[in-house]
Amino acid sequence: MLPKQLRNGILHLAITGKLVEQDPSDEPASVLLEKIRAEKQELIKSGKIKKEKNESVIYRNPDGVPYEKIGDKEQCIAEQIPFEIPSSWEWVRLGSVILYDLGGGTPDKSNPEYWNGNIPWMSVKDFSLNKNNLILDTVDHINEKAIKNSSTNLIDEEAIILCTRMGLGKYAKLSKPTAINQDLRAIWLSKNISESYFLYFYSNLKIIGRGTTVKGIKKEKLFTYLFPLPPLAEQKRIVEKLEKLLPLVDEYEENYNELEKLDSEFPDKFKKSILQYAIQGKLVKQDQNDEPASVLLEKIKAEKQELIKVGKIKKDKNESFIYRKTSATQHDVSYKNINNGCFASNEKDQNEGSVDFYEKFANGKEKCINDKLPFEIPSSWEWVRLGSCGNWRSGSTPPKTNLEYYGGNIPFLKTGDLNDNYIEDIPEKITELALQKLSIRLNPADTVLIAMYGATIGKIGILKFPATTNQACCACIVHEFLYNKYLFYFLMSMRSKFINMGVGGAQPNISKEKIISTLIPLPPLEEQKRIVAKIEELFKIIEPLEEK
Repeated sequence: MLPKQLRNGILHLAITGKLVEQDPSDEPASVLLEKIRAEKQELIKSGKIKKEKNESVIYRNPDGVPYEKIGDKEQCIAEQIPFEIPSSWEWVRLGSVILYDLGGGTPDKSNPEYWNGNIPWMSVKDFSLNKNNLILDTVDHINEKAIKNSSTNLIDEEAIILCTRMGLGKYAKLSKPTAINQDLRAIWLSKNISESYFLYFYSNLKIIGRGTTVKGIKKEKLFTYLFPLPPLAEQKRIVEKLEKLLPLVDEYEENYNELEKLDSEFPDKFKKSILQYAIQGKLVKQDQNDEPASVLLEKIKAEKQELIKVGKIKKDKNESFIYRKTSATQHDVSYKNINNGCFASNEKDQNEGSVDFYEKFANGKEKCINDKLPFEIPSSWEWVRLGSCGNWRSGSTPPKTNLEYYGGNIPFLKTGDLNDNYIEDIPEKITELALQKLSIRLNPADTVLIAMYGATIGKIGILKFPATTNQACCACIVHEFLYNKYLFYFLMSMRSKFINMGVGGAQPNISKEKIISTLIPLPPLEEQKRIVAKIEELFKIIEPLEEK
């Protein structure tokens, strides 16, 4: 059960007389009504309020059917009664338990003489500042002159403040005398009504306002809502019971919301954990029969040389390669992170020498990069830069003013088309002319894509067919000896880091250079395939949880 449903259920039991037992010795509500009428007569006599012209009196006929008398008219109101109440209770109109009320107004805002005084002036916006329905202070303040020259009224802290416009159903108590505006109503209850009981009822009341842009309700309409009136002693017992139960509901709501949050976050966190295990070599077992990643790198190097030779790509002047340097004689050892940021061989190998990772650049310079490596990897894996995984390039957008470039049959992908999956539909198309005339390149099927701009940073996809992209997208045509889906899932694991790397104001972005310089742990090709298969097996299990 939702916390709101539980709370509303308890309040409904309270106002229907089912939360606490009735006590035959209680003074019935009919006697309370006589006392309230006597209170009003005393106020009329002293001139504090005027006599009500159309006072409502609800009573039961000998058959127990409810009737209402207003002035000289009376009618059966059985169809208006929402539920049955105990025989010691009475139905009354809301206005019958309110001794008197006052509205408010707004001093002339163009007159600076009225504002910035020392008298709090309350409007609907101050409800957002309240603490447990208690208004401690207001945003605006006025002075005595403003009160004298406007329809606002200074309300004492004994009153209850009700919203009659722009916040129907809201109520508050004042901590000090405060003036109010025209969207609020101050009411004072009879001393024969428990204020807490009244407010519990009011908080459960469904008030229907009128208006097109802003809903509001007139005092006359609000005061006609039906109010179930218990004996005063029972009102107090109901309040006492509610004050025991509702804190438990609050606790239940807190726990419920925490569980809901955990439930909603679990699939995403689980996915992130799976991806983290995958790229650290902990998701599947290593197979000593796999061709190590170092051999892959040699094949990739040879592939690049061939492409450079035939003129398909240019030689990368900033290319680097990462290797292990060790003082020990043995190879393929496992590594353990130690306090100084370097890596030493594990267990029995630890005393035989230390192992460091170095990066060598095209200019011949090299440096230790132990402090750049985020975690240890298996001995059959290698660290490389993303730039070594394929041919990376960003796209371009044809000028929108040239209609000859649009409406063709060549898919033109924007970052909004990325879906963290295979791209099977790209609505926008450009023409062959755009491809021929502009610096736009057609990416082949199986190209891996990643968004670089704005709210879509880190969104990824894999092309199912050849397509072009705009400049906000970076494409990687993966080398033959790498599995494009391993790269895809690695990029997915890096999304939050790429987002944090974004720079700029309203439209933060990452550059292609930042992407290709990112370190990626590279497993043997067969292990890449096993990792991807395991990720997809586990993600399929998570899917039903995401659909909740």
